[in-house]
Amino acid sequence: MILPKFLNYNEMLEIFDTIDISDILGLRDRVVMELLYATGIRVSELVNIKKNNLDLNNKSIVVTGKGNKTRIVFFNDVCDKSGSISIDIKALCSIPENETDSFLCADITSVFIDIAELFIGKLLSSV
Repeated sequence: MILPKFLNYNEMLEIFDTIDISDILGLRDRVVMELLYATGIRVSELVNIKKNNLDLNNKSIVVTGKGNKTRIVFFNDVCDKSGSISIDIKALCSIPENETDSFLCADITSVFIDIAELFIGKLLSSV
């Protein structure tokens, strides 16, 4: 039996540190990676999160998974050394360019799922 490969905590921090958060796209990428890591949600679930699915006070998100079933997932700030992932999410939701329901700054299509998976693969290969 072959065990799956995994990244330890320090390797994840290294990946997070490679993301330049000086602009809104970098901030979005950091939030994407942190939410995937902190919650274990699927990329397809992440790209379908709407602003009204977020409860930043309770650090929870309502996600819709396989079979159109909804569940609540919680996140924490364990990975974010510089501040709070909640603050980053608030920043994404409040930028003028983000007039959509998505907190990821754009109307997301299934194409984004493929792009997100490629992006994640690229980041993981750098470790």
